[in-house]
Amino acid sequence: YFVVALQVHDDLQLRHHGAGWTVETLIEATIASFARSAHADHHLVIKGHPLDRGHGSARDLTRKLARLFGVETRVHFVDDGSLGLLSRHCRGMVTVNSTSAMVAFGHAKPVFAAGESFYEHLTANGGDRSDEALARFWRFTPQLDVQRWKAFRAHMVETSQVNGSFYIPSEAAATTRRVVERLDVLL
Repeated sequence: YFVVALQVHDDLQLRHHGAGWTVETLIEATIASFARSAHADHHLVIKGHPLDRGHGSARDLTRKLARLFGVETRVHFVDDGSLGLLSRHCRGMVTVNSTSAMVAFGHAKPVFAAGESFYEHLTANGGDRSDEALARFWRFTPQLDVQRWKAFRAHMVETSQVNGSFYIPSEAAATTRRVVERLDVLL
């Protein structure tokens, strides 16, 4: 199966660098392309963003479009569960420009990015956002260059990442301290 990692419907990254994509247009385009081009024994799992639950109709839209394109038994929508587990066992991931791609890369899975992304040089489509490129992705999914991913990840960790969470109250103070420390190093 392939995974489509959805983003929050009003995500700034999606709106500003999404090349015109929305959650709805991504669902429609991937299901249509999958129906036309994927192998008949492959499945498509559309993973809703956990923070978008209750704010959209992605599940209903997925069901309707899967039926319309004749792939209702091969297209599945999930709005919870582990993205890591889904990624570990998938053939590849499709997203607009979500950082969910980092999870797929971490499991050595190829990613098709439909929008502009900071990791574009690692994607299976290398910036080619055409319908033909997506059709090829379903049929001839290339392998991820794992060494290139490891070098990119090491660079990100060294230059831009801070361990922590602002979502977990008990972690906020320590995370803030680490952010300030990182900024002091950069300034």
